[in-house]
Amino acid sequence: MRKLTGYSGDAIVDTENTLVELVKERYDLEIAVSERKGYENGMAQPGILVLRGGKGGDVTGQGGVVLEKWAIVPSAMNIGGASDRPDLEQVWDNVRAKIEGKGVVHKSYKTTGLLGMLWGKIFG
Repeated sequence: MRKLTGYSGDAIVDTENTLVELVKERYDLEIAVSERKGYENGMAQPGILVLRGGKGGDVTGQGGVVLEKWAIVPSAMNIGGASDRPDLEQVWDNVRAKIEGKGVVHKSYKTTGLLGMLWGKIFG
């Protein structure tokens, strides 16, 4: 994603899932956390939150605006959250359009299915 977007700033890694409640309260984005062996604090399911900081804005979004948000709802149909994730290039197209003050490019996103997910795992 960094290569595609040219983004070279910080990314937040939250192995303790401490941001789950903040993201829910502040941005109305519910990140599912599944119980899983080997994950002391549970396993956070995939989600996207793109913030654009305003004057004095920071990584918590203070003074900023939400450009895109999405979270998977784990189910049997998406193999517990393993498939049906949005195409990140399309997500970035929409984020870039919003930054430029234009309308969204994609009204809905292509998603990864089971075969696409397996192909990516096997062939990178």
